[in-house]
Amino acid sequence: MSTDEVIVAEGRWQTQEQNALVNGLPLGPSAVNVFVDKVLMRETFVWRPTMEMMYLEDCLMAFVSWPVHKVVFENL
Repeated sequence: MSTDEVIVAEGRWQTQEQNALVNGLPLGPSAVNVFVDKVLMRETFVWRPTMEMMYLEDCLMAFVSWPVHKVVFENL
């Protein structure tokens, strides 16, 4: 996941289904659901914050929505 070309976290893409719920909120258009495996920049603000998740450090080992144009997809 990235902000302005800086990689801020590593994770696994889960879905881009608009009706999928992420932390109780619909994913919506132009977003992906990502499971965060590794946080590289802890104090990065979450794109759609909740009461429990404001910064990426709060999202480690959890699901988060992120704008699709800010996700770097790699095939390993």
